[in-house]
Amino acid sequence: MPPTNGECTESFIEVYPPQIMDTWYVMMHTDSLTVAPMPDCLIVKFGRRMSFNSEIRIDIIYMKEDASEVSLPFLRGEVTVPGGEPFGVKMSLSPVFPKNIMISDFDEDNKCLAFWSCADLGSSTIQKGAWLMCQSPDLDQEVIVNMAEKIANASDIELSDFIWTEYETCL
Repeated sequence: MPPTNGECTESFIEVYPPQIMDTWYVMMHTDSLTVAPMPDCLIVKFGRRMSFNSEIRIDIIYMKEDASEVSLPFLRGEVTVPGGEPFGVKMSLSPVFPKNIMISDFDEDNKCLAFWSCADLGSSTIQKGAWLMCQSPDLDQEVIVNMAEKIANASDIELSDFIWTEYETCL
């Protein structure tokens, strides 16, 4: 059962146990998801499907800061994609998530992951964007910024295009 509006909880764990779907907090991102304004709480579930090791499942979850924000509906985007080797993921067209996801950096010590999407030339519906996620929102900002610099270099996205996700209001 999805969380109610204004509530930022781990209730999806009941549906997808932690060993299947790890929780990733989006620490920095380009403003690329097709919602406005960007929510304060942005959580991604990113993991392999238990039944198909060749597929990666991505759930995008965000909550409104409080129930009075009627203009921003609850969104849950879900994409199942074939996993590429070693890190490339080809993703079918989705209204809430770009395709051609490339994992560019993985910080095992801090449990952080950075990835970006390649825009398809000739398709105005595909957006180019980058996301930096960690499994804890309580990390030193320097760790996050260093990864953002790496992904900016890898993706040719300007570092100034990255914005911080503010978790203080929803966790």
